[in-house]
Amino acid sequence: MNTRDLTTVLPTLLSELVHGSPRPDVGTYMLNRGDGGLLESLEALSAAGASANSNGGGSIAAHVDHVRYGLALLNRWAAGEPAP
Repeated sequence: MNTRDLTTVLPTLLSELVHGSPRPDVGTYMLNRGDGGLLESLEALSAAGASANSNGGGSIAAHVDHVRYGLALLNRWAAGEPAP
């Protein structure tokens, strides 16, 4: 894959995942048409719901913190900082 393509493809894909499908009448790449994306899904949760463990697994809040950490590392790498 040509890495120049990533500069247009990745923002489109990440935007869809985070903000949801752009319009309900337009096709999407990863989500179903009309899906709200990560932020809308998280807004619908209460603090208690996000913090609850299910079947011995991690909570949604723990998973979100893991995603936040990964994105922070990615941003540092993109800024030219060395990996920790």
